[in-house]
Amino acid sequence: MCVRAEFRWNTAVRAIGGTRIETSHGTIEAEAVVACPGDDFSTLFPDVIAKHALTICTLQMLRVAPAEPSRFGAAVMSDMSLARYEGFADLPEAQALKDRLDREEAESRAAGIHLIAVQSADGSLVVGDSHVYGNAQQPFASERFDRLILDEFDRVFDLPGRTVVNRWIGTYASSKERTVLVERPADHIRLVMVTGGTGASTGFALGEQVVDDLYASTSCSWE
Repeated sequence: MCVRAEFRWNTAVRAIGGTRIETSHGTIEAEAVVACPGDDFSTLFPDVIAKHALTICTLQMLRVAPAEPSRFGAAVMSDMSLARYEGFADLPEAQALKDRLDREEAESRAAGIHLIAVQSADGSLVVGDSHVYGNAQQPFASERFDRLILDEFDRVFDLPGRTVVNRWIGTYASSKERTVLVERPADHIRLVMVTGGTGASTGFALGEQVVDDLYASTSCSWE
């Protein structure tokens, strides 16, 4: 199967109906459509999205530079992560850890803070993160949340003189019921949203599954 990809930059999709995709730069005809609106719940298929009571998660992250060159062979997490990620936190053995962290780290737990640090090629570390849920992106980053993240970082890493070189916020769609939302507004259309904060980890595999499903459901040649 050979698929040709064409990217159209600075182009907003305004509506999808039948085989027509209405964009800010004209109309596109398509035999099959995959709509991935991220945390935009209002533009494409708002009635379908509204059924799932999604919220928007705003998170804060930092890039930290060690004062001296240091290399780490893997991503690093702390006990705060073990009490948050479902793969660990849902185990019966994790309950005692969650109870203790709720007592000793109540502020961080309430802000959805845990530690995960991944080193970039230049030696700096991408460090996160916090999680605040609501109906819209939070407009301002919290200095207190950054401080709590860095406190946890410094408890794990012995890096005297480390500096914060970047700070940013991110957002994603979130659901209490599912980690992935795939709807079929029509036989040839899929609405696809990762709703659990794992888009970067699972996006390519999810995309392959969705395209395979579309290929099986339509007469599109994909060539």
